[in-house]
Amino acid sequence: MDIDIIRRGQWRARHRNGFGPAPVPWEENWAHHSVTLAPNIEWIDVDGDGVEDDEAAAMRQLEQIGQDRFAGGISYTAAIPPSGRIYEGHGVDRQGAHTGGRNDIARAIVFIGNYDVHPLTEAQIDSAARLLAYWYLRGWCRWPAFDGGHQQAPNQIATACPGRYVLAAIPEINRRAALYAAGQNPKEDELDSRERNALLGLEDVFKPGGVLRIVLEEILKRLIGIQFAVGTAEMATATKDAPAGIHIGTLVADIWRRGVAEVDEGELADAMKARGMGTVDPAAVKAAMAEVLTRGTDALSDNHQNQEAPTA
Repeated sequence: MDIDIIRRGQWRARHRNGFGPAPVPWEENWAHHSVTLAPNIEWIDVDGDGVEDDEAAAMRQLEQIGQDRFAGGISYTAAIPPSGRIYEGHGVDRQGAHTGGRNDIARAIVFIGNYDVHPLTEAQIDSAARLLAYWYLRGWCRWPAFDGGHQQAPNQIATACPGRYVLAAIPEINRRAALYAAGQNPKEDELDSRERNALLGLEDVFKPGGVLRIVLEEILKRLIGIQFAVGTAEMATATKDAPAGIHIGTLVADIWRRGVAEVDEGELADAMKARGMGTVDPAAVKAAMAEVLTRGTDALSDNHQNQEAPTA
C-alpha cells in the first residue's frame, strides 16, 4: 500500500526533527487537533513548489508552536488539513511532544483546525485511515488504529483535544484503517435488500442492546488488536439465558475463527432456533453477518450509508 506524504523538506521545516530516536514499532496512536486556523481547501501554489501555500504555512505555524513550547520542532508525527493531504511532522522514528508521558511509545496524527467547532472532512477521515494502515503494513506500529483521542490517553492534563468531532470520527477511521490494512475497500456496496430484510427480521437481537449486537460490537472493539475473546460465559451473561447464550457464543466464536464462509447454515439455523427465530432465512442472516463483521455494526442500521472521507 502506497500513499502520498508531503515531506518536511517540501513544506520547508526550519527546526529540529523531534527530540531524538524513539522505538519502532511503537505501541500507541493518538488523535489530536491543532485548534489553529484550518487552511482553505482551494489549491493555491503561488511559488510553484508543488505544495499548497496555505497548508505549508499552517505546517510551519505548527512547527513554530512546538519549537516555542518544547524546543523540538513540530510536535506531531503527521498532520492532515481539510484537503486530506498528509504532511510529515517529525520522523516516524523520532520522539515528538504530543501526548504527555507517552511520546516515546506513541505517535500522533494532528488534524489541522478546531474540531470542537467543525466536523472532519471526508478526505481527512479517509486519509487518517490510510495513514494508520500504511504505518501498520510497514511494521511501524502494532495495529492500524487510533487508541483514542488525546484526552483519552492515560494520565493527561485536562484537555478538550482532539475535539468532539474527531472523537466521534475515530470509530469510522479505525474501521476503515482495519479494512485498508487487510487489503479491502471500506467503501464497498451497502447491504442488499435480502440481507437488510434478514437483519430487520432479527431486529430484537440486532437492535442496540440486543444480544448479537452486543457480541458483534465486542468483537469489533477487540478486532483492532488482532485479538478475539468474547467467551461463551460472557455471551450467557449478555443473553441472561445460559444454554442459548453458550450456543450462540460458540457459533459467533466459530464465525470469527473460521470465517463466515465456513459456517454451516444448519449451525446458524440451530442457534437462531434456540432464540425463537426459526422462521428467518439462515442464508440471508449469514450474508448479513459477513457484512457486519467486515464493516462494523453501522451496517445494522436501516438508515446506514457509507461515509465519504492537537494540541498536545
